[in-house]
Amino acid sequence: VIQENKLNVLLAKEHFDQRMAPVKAWVGQMELDGMRERMSMGVKARLKSGKANTGQDRYGYQRNGEVIDIVEAEAIWVRQIFEWYLQKVSLMEIRRRLIENDAPQKGSSVPRRVQWAKSSIQSILKAAKDYALGIKTYSRDGEFFEISVPSIIDLNTYNQFVLLRQANKTHPVHHVKI
Repeated sequence: VIQENKLNVLLAKEHFDQRMAPVKAWVGQMELDGMRERMSMGVKARLKSGKANTGQDRYGYQRNGEVIDIVEAEAIWVRQIFEWYLQKVSLMEIRRRLIENDAPQKGSSVPRRVQWAKSSIQSILKAAKDYALGIKTYSRDGEFFEISVPSIIDLNTYNQFVLLRQANKTHPVHHVKI
């Protein structure tokens, strides 16, 4: 681009040689690639050793250094959501009850447009296995790592949830495999 447009580049501390620009760009790209690879290796090493890493913590949990702990003020509501679900309370009614009881939502720097969105409740329910078995799954460069975290729901609740979830699944006629 510099050569095509016949641009002059002035540097404060050194002389700029247009002929060396492609070489410097290549060296700079190699260094960025090396840094990215070293960072990725460091993250993977931390995950392999069972240490928490970056990313959003699931509702009911909070990272404290390299450990993920339960946030009891949120965990209470995780348990309550599963209890209501097992009582066959609809998602919209669960949402209404959460809002009515002023249940805290996961902290965010951006104010929520929708208080207790249906998708937030669904994501809690979809994570039932993680809440029961005490697992936090990370993925990095196609590899998956599991970190142990404290369980929030008991195995009995999880097993009841799985049975109810399977019973609630509907398969339209045009999706049934013969």
